[in-house]
Amino acid sequence: MQKTRIILVILFFVVADHSVYAQSVADSISVTWTKYIILNDSNQVLLMFDKSYNAWELPGTGYRGPISLRNTMDSVAQFSGIRYDDYALGGIFTYSKPGAYRTTVKPFFTARFKGYLDGQSLRYPKRMKWVDLDAAKKIIPYPTMVMILEQLTKYPKTVWGGAFEEYDYNSPGGTKWKVIEPFYGLN
Repeated sequence: MQKTRIILVILFFVVADHSVYAQSVADSISVTWTKYIILNDSNQVLLMFDKSYNAWELPGTGYRGPISLRNTMDSVAQFSGIRYDDYALGGIFTYSKPGAYRTTVKPFFTARFKGYLDGQSLRYPKRMKWVDLDAAKKIIPYPTMVMILEQLTKYPKTVWGGAFEEYDYNSPGGTKWKVIEPFYGLN
């Protein structure tokens, strides 16, 4: 009986110590960053220039609550100077770096361009432009973003998932990446 009690006490402390560690580490590992594939009637995609990476890419924004995912799309549209409709989830993807205990969750949404807020043009034409899909795939320097753009525009009726490692953006040797989980349907 005494032996059983000692084993249970030791087991309790081992489990309690592990769960506290796992819980405190897990609480700080995920960031959400939304991305948008906005197409116009000419089947061109909206790209934005990211000054911090010196690269053209799909528009997006960090998710800082308390706001809804729809509010993030509204913010991107307002910033771009556009109206949109046909807003839909295209996929949810995770990104990680080797050896880092942080995961970025990236929901990708699709939408159709429906006009300019001022009736004429994008709000910041030097930082935003419409590009044919094939040209966009050559301009965007991030291989996984190109893969996602291609997958979501080729199969728009499926909501996709996948996981990637991606790091060293715009390094002289190019972005390093690999597929952790290939595309799979979520619906």
